Amino acid sequence: MTMPSRSEIQTIDQLQLRPGSTRMPAWKRFLRVGSTLLVVAVCLAYVLYNFLLAAYMVRQLNMNDFGKFYYSTRLFLDGQDMYGPSPATAIPVSETESRQFLNMNPPHFHLLMLPFAAFGPRGAFLLWVALNLIALLVNLRIIAQELRIHWTPRRVLWTSAGVLLCSATGTIAVTGQLTFLLLLPVTLAWISARHGSWSKAAGYLGVCASIKPFLGIFLIYLILRRDWKPVAVMAVSGAVCGITGLAIFGWTAYVNWLVALSSVDWTWASMNGSLAALVARAFGENPFYTPVVSAASLIRPTTTILTLAVVGVSFRELLRNVPPSADHVFGILLLTAQLVSPLGWIYYLWLILGPAVALYRWSESRASTLRDGLALLAVPGLVIPYLFTGLWNDSALGGLTLGSIYVWTTIFLWGTLVVDWKIRANASGARSVPVPQLPGGSICDSRRVDFVSQ
Repeated sequence: MTMPSRSEIQTIDQLQLRPGSTRMPAWKRFLRVGSTLLVVAVCLAYVLYNFLLAAYMVRQLNMNDFGKFYYSTRLFLDGQDMYGPSPATAIPVSETESRQFLNMNPPHFHLLMLPFAAFGPRGAFLLWVALNLIALLVNLRIIAQELRIHWTPRRVLWTSAGVLLCSATGTIAVTGQLTFLLLLPVTLAWISARHGSWSKAAGYLGVCASIKPFLGIFLIYLILRRDWKPVAVMAVSGAVCGITGLAIFGWTAYVNWLVALSSVDWTWASMNGSLAALVARAFGENPFYTPVVSAASLIRPTTTILTLAVVGVSFRELLRNVPPSADHVFGILLLTAQLVSPLGWIYYLWLILGPAVALYRWSESRASTLRDGLALLAVPGLVIPYLFTGLWNDSALGGLTLGSIYVWTTIFLWGTLVVDWKIRANASGARSVPVPQLPGGSICDSRRVDFVSQ
């Protein structure tokens, strides 16, 4: 037998393409290569942008939020008030004015910060950045494993672009927040709930809620569902964190923390994506935005009405007779918590990463103009950098529009998930298909609900 020539081998290769496929035309190859290079260039530009934000944060803001954590820990080790002023608490709000933005995290959170306090400020910050980047990669890995996503070079590229272009990432870069570290237990809780282990999920959520009290909305939800074992687990895990902190830091530290929380008067800050922020910009005097009407007396009742409306809609939908998927429970409750918490900063949007990816991959096949329209309206706020939110602050409408773009994005995302769940619940109810119950709780595994409702 004679060996085939090079031309014959090329002909064989062409014939061995997938059935029904042809070699990609040159213009398509050029378009794919060009788009890849463009995405790479944009990613590099945003890497530089986030680096400059972080450099500004370190040099001009004394490490901003991370500085608050760091210096609070150093104050404790020096026998001083953890929640007193520090180099990182004085934040400029205009060219001529600075205000005190105190540390809002409870004393036991600073157990994590004790090792960092052994280093100088810059060294501690670099270690903090490395730890958060590792946490982000671990989160992406376990979410991909849970959702059976196979990593390809193209998916890695587009995921990198999504992370870098997301407006929430820029706010993390300029604050040094713990979002990616907090995302890890939230993601583990979500995965546990998807597999029916709500008691295990409650253990993670209790730890998270002890650090970020707005996550206590999950405890309220579990109580309303009368899932008493997860309720007990969540309460105990949160209490253990608090008692541990009390034993180490003392009760005075907790009293000072509560005093610091009560001193919050900066809900108008442009990073705030809560309903309270929207109302504060509309009716309150503040150094960033011009109010539509200067009427401070309207702030509290208006915020209360909006909060009750959002919470009421969320619980009404999630407490239907048809048990919701874990994806919907986590997505809706996390967004609800961000909207109703006075300190619902935009960087907390990362907490819905797992549920959001799951719902996008297994979205309801039935078309919905309302749901899809709300999802599209949420896109601008997901990519508009934080620096642009102050471009129209001299206008009475600036605070309600561009200045509150993150509030509107959170509202639109919340509405998207509520409508999506409503579609699925109505479809399941109309077909009278029994929803399977899982061991460990009456809240159904999202994958089984998807099977029922499609």
